[in-house]
Amino acid sequence: MAAYYYFASTLTTLFFDGALPLSHADFLENARRFVSKQDMELLDLAKLRAPEPHTAEARKAENSLLLGSYFRWERALRNELARLRAVRLKKQVEEYFRESEPEWNGQRVAGTVFALENPLEAELLLEKERWQCISMLEVNQFFTIEFLVAYALKLQIIERIKHFKKELGETNFNSLYQEVFHIAEETTVLEK
Repeated sequence: MAAYYYFASTLTTLFFDGALPLSHADFLENARRFVSKQDMELLDLAKLRAPEPHTAEARKAENSLLLGSYFRWERALRNELARLRAVRLKKQVEEYFRESEPEWNGQRVAGTVFALENPLEAELLLEKERWQCISMLEVNQFFTIEFLVAYALKLQIIERIKHFKKELGETNFNSLYQEVFHIAEETTVLEK
């Protein structure tokens, strides 16, 4: 496994509630100068959302212990969120499930996030839990591709958080709520 001493040592330490030292796109651009082609493929795959199971991307991600483990966690989280939403809406969940192995921490996080009524708090908690999952997976990874994969994922979390705007979120939520409420009223009238 290649070691990226120089590149890794130039990177600023990331903190969940800290500043964004560089964009994810800039990180990838810089990485291309120092990282092997094979390892660069892993960095390009390092996204917060897991690829569909049994795709070429999913198989390549398994070349990274960290990325493969993170994607299993993410799928379990999303499956549990889909199940909880389906129960609440009295819908079938099968079309939203993605094949995955059980991952109990991801399921636990989904339950905790789903229980929050404030959407902004739920999103922030979700990102904090993602951060903690990645941090646990990167323990004892220094100057390796696994460290760089974790760094790429964490940059994306910080970027995502920086885009949260409470006022805009409330406006969008209220608009969406009114739209859903209106559709539900129309459906109820049609069913009668």
